[in-house]
Parts: sequence; C-alpha cells; structure tokens
Amino acid sequence: MSYRSLDYLAARIKRLGRGGYRVRYLLPISMFTIGSMLIERGVYFYTTQIFHFESLCNLLLSLSYGMAYVVGAAVVAPRIGRNQLHHKAALVAAAIGVVAASIAAAGSASTIFLQFMAIGCLTGVMWPLLIGHTLGADTAVNSVARIGRFNLAWAFAVPPSIFLAGVVLDRWAPGLPLSAGLVLAACAAVIVFNRRHPRAQAGHHAEPQDSLSFVSVGTVWAGRWGVLMGYTLVFALIPLQPTVFRQAGYSPAEATKWAMLFDVFRLATFLVMTGHRGWYGRVAPVHIAVLLAPIGFFAAVAGPTIAWIAVGHAVLGVSAAFLYFAPLVHGLAGPTCSVRAGGYHEGAKGLALLAGPFLAVITLSVAENRLDHMARLIALPMLGLAVAGVALHLICWATLGRYGKPT
Repeated sequence: MSYRSLDYLAARIKRLGRGGYRVRYLLPISMFTIGSMLIERGVYFYTTQIFHFESLCNLLLSLSYGMAYVVGAAVVAPRIGRNQLHHKAALVAAAIGVVAASIAAAGSASTIFLQFMAIGCLTGVMWPLLIGHTLGADTAVNSVARIGRFNLAWAFAVPPSIFLAGVVLDRWAPGLPLSAGLVLAACAAVIVFNRRHPRAQAGHHAEPQDSLSFVSVGTVWAGRWGVLMGYTLVFALIPLQPTVFRQAGYSPAEATKWAMLFDVFRLATFLVMTGHRGWYGRVAPVHIAVLLAPIGFFAAVAGPTIAWIAVGHAVLGVSAAFLYFAPLVHGLAGPTCSVRAGGYHEGAKGLALLAGPFLAVITLSVAENRLDHMARLIALPMLGLAVAGVALHLICWATLGRYGKPT
C-alpha cells in the first residue's frame, strides 16, 4: 500500500471520528426535543381529547407556558453557574420528565395549568444548559454548517415526536405524558454519561472555523423583526391545531399526522439552507418569508378544505425555517457579537411565545370563537405590518447604505 493510500485512509478515519463526536454531542439535543415535544406539542391534543378543551382553553394554556418559559430563560438560567453543566442539564431534564409523568398520574383540567407552567419554566432553563454543555466550549459558533447541524439535530426530532404523540393518543391517551417522561429520563442518563470531549475544551476546535463576512445592520434587524413576526403566528397556530383539524373532520390522534406537516417542511428547508448558502447576506428571502407567513397562517387556520389547511401549514413551515435560520446566522456573523446577537434572537422568540397566544386569545374573543374570523383579524394586520416592515427596511437600505457592522 502506498504512502498516499495510507494518508487517505488516515484522513478518512479522522473524519469518521469527527462524525462520531458530532453525533455523540448532538444526541442529547435530539432526545430532549423528542421528549419535550411529546408534551409541549402533544398536550393540546391531549387536553382536547381528555378534558375536552376548546380553543380558548388551549390558548390560555399556551400563554401560561410562554410566561413560565420566559421566566425560566430570562431569570433563572442566567443565575446558574457554568460548572458541571452536564449534571445540571441532566437534573433539569429528569425534573421535566417527572412533571410530565405527573400529568398522567394526577392531572386534571385545573392542575394541568400549574404542571405545564412548571414544564415551561424548566424548559426555559434547560435549553441554555443543553447548548452550553454540547456547543458552548467550541468557539466556532459562527459557522453556517455548525448552526445548521444544531438546527437539524432538533428539527429532525420534531416530526417523529408529533407522529408518536398521535399513535400513543390513539391507543392509550395517558401514555403520552408517560412516554415524554421516559424519553426525558433517558435523555438525562445520556447527558450524565456524555462528558465533554477533550477536543471541545477551551482553546481547541472540534472543527475548523468557517468564518463569515459581516452583513448589513438592516439585514440583521430585518431578520430579528421577521423572527418576532413569523413566530408570533407559529405560536398562535399551535394551540389551535386540534380545533382546526377537528372542524375538518379529524380526531385529535389523526390530527397529529396533519399537524406535523409544518415541522416536515421546516426541516426540509433547514436541510436546503444548510447545503446551499446562496441566501446568506441577502435580505430578500427574509422579506419573502415575512410576507408569506401571514398568508400561510390564514390558510392553516381558516382553510375551507384539508388541502388548503395542509398548504397553509407547509407555507408557514418554510417561512418559519427562513425566519429562524437566516437571522440567527446573520446575527452571529462575526466573532465579537455572537453572545449579544444570540440574546437578541432568543429575546425575539420569547416575545413571540407570549405575543402569539395573547393575540389569539384577544382576537378569538372578538370573533366570538369563530376561527375563520379570528384568522382574518390576525392575518390582515400582520400582513400589513410585514409590508410596512419590508418598506421601512428598503427605505433605510436606500438612505443609510448597504454595509455596516451588525449590532
């Protein structure tokens, strides 16, 4: 065997080692996503089937979760030290699993609000811990490929979790929170034994840094505006899905298979964006996604047939993917602004988590519980705000110029 062949073989073995490292440290993210999505997304179908909740009750449940999540992420998480992150993350994952399992053991129409708020607060604490444990020590955070793998790690896990929720609800509804508890317990065990790899210690990179050029200030802030706009509609839609599909003639268990269309198209868009970077540094895809999001929301909620509802979920899924991925990468373009940019990005998502259910509760009351009227009351003003935001960005782009360091 020639020296060249030996060098090639050594390079392949080294590459496989990097792949094993990535799988090992992205696995907890996928496991936690499956466990948390079983309860966070499945709970609305669960309450509709078990407690006969209507749209308003599910929206209030979502609003309570959003408030608790913001408290956990903004108040509790920053006060947790950076030492022994894997032990702390495992403890929080186990706690979420216990609370989720308690819904099956001692859940009622009144106590589920407190239980879901506890899950929301703990989840708000968990994500910073999980990211810090798996990704925080690697300084190559401004890589499109790296952020793409992180997004795919959780996005790949969402459709199977929604599908599994429907299967469990169809056979034995109390098994849904129990399944979530078991998956989260397994996730906690994996985190405990998944100590950080030596190559991920400070001063060592798990992979070469893929540096990104700076993008314009307007592009960065247009993306953050898009995150707030798009995910307000997403978080308004999710609690309404059981009612939307029930009116289309589907049971809660059957509805989960249609509901995961949103997640499937979001995942497909993440895959495309990770492999093809023609969108990077360009604001046009963000503008298009912002304008399409209200249209997709309206079709998903007020569509006259299941085909229209499915198309609405698909359009909103593609828009949500662009409005999550592109602003995150644009904001992290540069080694000195990653922490602050990440805070802005998650802050916009936190506001959307509160604004979506709140906006839906108000408009549903005005619309006298008619989803088609409620969808119109939300989609038209949001479309107007999207048009105004795009116009304002174009004016600023023309007035202030295209380039500048993002803030």
